[in-house]
Amino acid sequence: METEDENNPDEVTKKVKEKLYKKYNTGKGGLYSRMEHQDLVNTTLDRDTKIIEMQKQMEGLRYEVLKLKHELKRHEPEKYAAPDYSGYQIDWSNIRKVVFILKRNFMALTSTQVMKELLRLEPFYELAWNDPSNSVSQLLSRACKNKLIIRDSSPYMGAPLYKVSE
Repeated sequence: METEDENNPDEVTKKVKEKLYKKYNTGKGGLYSRMEHQDLVNTTLDRDTKIIEMQKQMEGLRYEVLKLKHELKRHEPEKYAAPDYSGYQIDWSNIRKVVFILKRNFMALTSTQVMKELLRLEPFYELAWNDPSNSVSQLLSRACKNKLIIRDSSPYMGAPLYKVSE
């Protein structure tokens, strides 16, 4: 037999919400709705204060990163200098051009970076190709299949990095 509480939609809703609050322990609606207004305001202000402190820390760390990059450039100028593309020839195949770009850069590059360098060297590709990004990705893929370059996944970036196989 059903009791009156089981037929009451408000009681059923209340029981379901309590089960969810206990199950997920998220406080989403559960903890905050039970807090007094002043407690809720204080919690919000505390979180805002923590966020501001974290933002200040981030700015300080960004400044440190910039200082360290400047030091690196000072101690290893050849590694951070703009790549020298002297010897680049327009009549090369597109794959050879991509491999040349990767060889002249000290660091591994993403497909977007390779595309920007290629478009900087030959701006007419932007008009010749419908989708330059896709075209460069296909070139990189073919170069990888032919083992001319290596695709390396980056731990901190979503995009893979490409470098010349040695």
